Amino acid sequence: MNLYDHRFATYESATGMSLPAVTDAQHDDPSYEPLPRYWVAEEEVEAALGDGWDSDHLFGWRWITASTNERTFVSGFFPQGGAGNSYVAVRSEPGTAIALQSAWSSLMLDFLARQKLSGSNMAYFIVKQFACPPPSVFDATPDWLDQPLSRWLTPRVLELTYTTHSLAGLAHGSGDDGAPFHWVPERRQQIRAELDAAMFHVFGLDRDEVEHVLGTFTVMNKYDMAEYGDLRTTSLVLMYYDRMAAASQSGEPYATTIEPAPGHGPRHDSAVQQ
Repeated sequence: MNLYDHRFATYESATGMSLPAVTDAQHDDPSYEPLPRYWVAEEEVEAALGDGWDSDHLFGWRWITASTNERTFVSGFFPQGGAGNSYVAVRSEPGTAIALQSAWSSLMLDFLARQKLSGSNMAYFIVKQFACPPPSVFDATPDWLDQPLSRWLTPRVLELTYTTHSLAGLAHGSGDDGAPFHWVPERRQQIRAELDAAMFHVFGLDRDEVEHVLGTFTVMNKYDMAEYGDLRTTSLVLMYYDRMAAASQSGEPYATTIEPAPGHGPRHDSAVQQ
């Protein structure tokens, strides 16, 4: 698991403790699923979920982590299945969980998580201490938008998450009946930066505070410098943050500059797995 990605690595051809990363080409195959190491009988999973659960996916977060990782709090959706103590799984409803995913995957929430974590276990009692906006915040319309925040977030989270047939239920339950989205790394980076900028506004940070938070992600910045020769993530987040701030001041709703707009990105040919 990684942020917006339940297909981050696989046990296929794994040797030792190092897992092969899933390639961009594999990510762009909507039928590809990583090979697990352990398996849980389907009836055991259904018994744990209990009666009345009819979704095909779960939501959760990584238990094992560190404040020195590129990202500390890693959460996301994954197809219904068993999860050990290395990943905490919870039942989720699409509408609420989409908003929660956007907040929990943000750099802002990750910064807060690092202030709480003192070991390597992201336990329940730590997560319960996080300052996270309540559902009412996502139901409201911020002053830089002309629609409820949750409506703006949904197509962005779905384009990042719904890249495989196995999460079709999540998309359909959120009002998206189309085929899975293509995996386009550069476009994904832009959408994630736009979401991060939005969460900085939701949490009420001014620009100096945003710059400070972004500067604390030293591993992320090191990787950006190695790959791009600049602080690519920081630059993108600040650019979108500034445009949202300008929209707030002018009264003109924020308009994305990502083309096509998030939620309208390229999709595979069929919504049905062959």
